Amino acid sequence: GPGQYDLNINLPNGGAQGFGMVGAGRNRTFLISGAPNTPVFACQGLWYSTFEGLSFSHRERGAGTMPAVDIDGKTGDNARGVQGNTWTDCAFSARGWYDGLRGHTAFWMCRVAGNAGQGSENCFFNCHFNAATFACCQITGYNALNNQFFGGNVQDYTKHGLYFQAGSFHVYNMGFQSTAGIAQIDNDGYDIWANGGGVGDASSIFGCRTES
Repeated sequence: GPGQYDLNINLPNGGAQGFGMVGAGRNRTFLISGAPNTPVFACQGLWYSTFEGLSFSHRERGAGTMPAVDIDGKTGDNARGVQGNTWTDCAFSARGWYDGLRGHTAFWMCRVAGNAGQGSENCFFNCHFNAATFACCQITGYNALNNQFFGGNVQDYTKHGLYFQAGSFHVYNMGFQSTAGIAQIDNDGYDIWANGGGVGDASSIFGCRTES
């Protein structure tokens, strides 16, 4: 339901499959980390799960680089990667809810597992990412393929908007507003930063605009 919820959700040791989490809308249901530099939602492994109508942010930014949402893969025994998840009408903020400071990253996929965490076929529909000093959304690994962004917006960042370390992506009709002016260029920042390619795949950017 609508409201502000101070909590930390962590799904360790293989995470979840078929997990569902639904709020009343990204401007009505606010999930706020109960501790500085701790994700409000974290998991080790996430398959075929859905998230809708939710806002994710830190309570207080504090020190460190942990994102507000940390979607990672589990390696080794009982391994489960990240694959086939859908995010609709969600907001991800790196800003501290109470101290107002920007953080390193708002949403990070396969932060630790990297290539072994897979990180493929995830879809984001009309989602907003904001207030990062490094990247509002960061996806890591050569197996992070076919991740798609439909509409939505990325704003209020001082370096990168979307940051793809290898893998592949498709971005459609998304808006970008760094709001940092020349500071973004001084920081060697980009609205979309991509390095390396995925395994036998391509990336595409279509119908996007920038006010950075």
